[in-house]
Amino acid sequence: MWEPDSASSEGVKGTLMPQTRPVPYKQLLDDLRSPSQDRQNLAFHALPKASDRPVDWGYEVWDDLLRTLVDGDNRQRAIAAQVLSNLAKSDPSNVCPEIWRRC
Repeated sequence: MWEPDSASSEGVKGTLMPQTRPVPYKQLLDDLRSPSQDRQNLAFHALPKASDRPVDWGYEVWDDLLRTLVDGDNRQRAIAAQVLSNLAKSDPSNVCPEIWRRC
């Protein structure tokens, strides 16, 4: 199971976002949307933990997570909402409030 490290203070990426350990977030999103409860459990444990600190992949997954709030089952929606809340920490451009108003 993937375990996140703390964000590194070495190096920056574009908008002064700390470099983080690579996260298999695309696979974890697939796991979240899987009908398999084992895969959903993996996503439940890994995604909130991975997004607990600023990440550089937040904007990339934002729309998929919003879609999961609409199309997912109760469990998937709960996980997606938690991850979206965590991703607000990764919003150096402060676009999250605007995105939430559109929902």
